Amino acid sequence: MRRLLPRLSVELAFGAALAVLCGCEIVGGYEQFSLRTQIAEGGVDGAVDAGDGPADAASPSTCSDVALRNIKGSRMIAHDYGAGCFWMDETEVSRAQYQEFLNDAGAPALEGPCAGNLLTPAPLDGDGGESCASADRIRITQASDHPVVCVDWCDANAYCTWAGKTLCRDDSNQAGAASRSDWYAACSNGGKTAQPVGAGAPPNSCNWSDNTDTGCDEPTSACTTVAIGALESCRSQAGVLHLSGNVSEWTSSCDGQQCVTRGGAMNTSAGETRCEAYRAQSRVLRDATLGFRCCLRP
Repeated sequence: MRRLLPRLSVELAFGAALAVLCGCEIVGGYEQFSLRTQIAEGGVDGAVDAGDGPADAASPSTCSDVALRNIKGSRMIAHDYGAGCFWMDETEVSRAQYQEFLNDAGAPALEGPCAGNLLTPAPLDGDGGESCASADRIRITQASDHPVVCVDWCDANAYCTWAGKTLCRDDSNQAGAASRSDWYAACSNGGKTAQPVGAGAPPNSCNWSDNTDTGCDEPTSACTTVAIGALESCRSQAGVLHLSGNVSEWTSSCDGQQCVTRGGAMNTSAGETRCEAYRAQSRVLRDATLGFRCCLRP
């Protein structure tokens, strides 16, 4: 024991110094990190935001590396708004990523209000079991790099748990609640903008109904999702894609059997995809315009 004490003291001192060096500097409330943390299964690599120059691979990441080990799925981006650091998936969960979850025999068992869910995306023509709702003109693609849709809250929550994450925290349904909603904070760039792409964004910035390139702008056209990595013009200031449009997203917030979705979809107008907008949906809703992404708090 005596031999261990000096070493322990040194490690504690080093940890305290590292915390100071890597702490979250808050200037005027919410400030987002310029550091983008790339998550790969079994480890973490750092990369700075585009335009900030090359990253030093040996540089420490923000917050706690320990919390980022063995994370599956999408690359994640770090944020901080004064209530603690969190990470958000850069993209929505894709069909390929969700299929990896389905193929894993170690996927978590569903309990409580989620017991009995089939986990697989529901078909549009489901009979006697789970089925997927679809509005007129919505076309579902089977492309593996498009967001998974037709999954309910329980399916989304199970995937995030399996991936070592959670659905994004959304403790408040009130506008301007950046300190209580990780989803809103990331979407609004810390409460600074109404949409992730900022004011005055061109109509074709995101995959919403105003976009003349993606098929939802005309009453007679059929429209669908775009790939999770498409439309670089639809990035938030921190680098998260498609927080407006493409697919609406499940969040962690539920009241009984009603759970909150955010973001709007490919058939939603730009004005209706404001970060403050939300909808309460049935926990078991499966819809062709509804997907999800995950977040992580250390």
